[in-house]
Formats: sequence, structure tokens, C-alpha cells
Amino acid sequence: DGRVLAAEQRGVFASEDGGTTWQTLLEENVVGLAVRPGDEQTILAVGSGIFRSTDGGRTWRKVQEVSEGAWPVAWAPSDPERAYVVGFDRKLYRSDDAGVTWRVVS
Repeated sequence: DGRVLAAEQRGVFASEDGGTTWQTLLEENVVGLAVRPGDEQTILAVGSGIFRSTDGGRTWRKVQEVSEGAWPVAWAPSDPERAYVVGFDRKLYRSDDAGVTWRVVS
């Protein structure tokens, strides 16, 4: 539909016109985004922690503190409820409820 999301160290940005103009959606240090397969309204952003949006990126909530930061983030192709984030603290974080809660698995 022409909407584009982008992330960089200043935050998450959206363009509704194919990239001509941009609006700030989240002002946090962000280095990665992952859109949930089959549900483009649920998005995870990582950087200074793990952030979750359920309205296509319009609003965000920090769902997990990762003191040293994190990147990358990915949804599991075999399970639409599962997501993974690798922390700079060398820990693997996993969510089994579409990013609502997180736990360290290794």
C-alpha cells in the first residue's frame, strides 16, 4: 500500500508515501525490525531493548530490558507465536506468545 517502515539508531520511522516523507514512530536506539508473518500489525524492534507494536508501529511498548542491547530479531517460520532475539550480552531470548513475554534460553 506504499507504507514503508525503517529503523536506525535514532528510532523507527514510517513513510505513507513510498519514502518521500517520514514520521517518527519510536524514539529509541533501534537496529532491527521484524514483522510477524501473517500479521503485519505485530512488529518487534530491537536495540536498547525489545519493543513490541500491535498496531502496525503506531504505538510501542518496551517488553524486555536488554541492558547491553540486542540484535538481530526474527520470527520462527515454523511457529507464528515464537520469536528470537540475540542480545549483545551473548544471550538468546525467546518469546512463545508473539513477543508479549521473553525468557533467556541460552
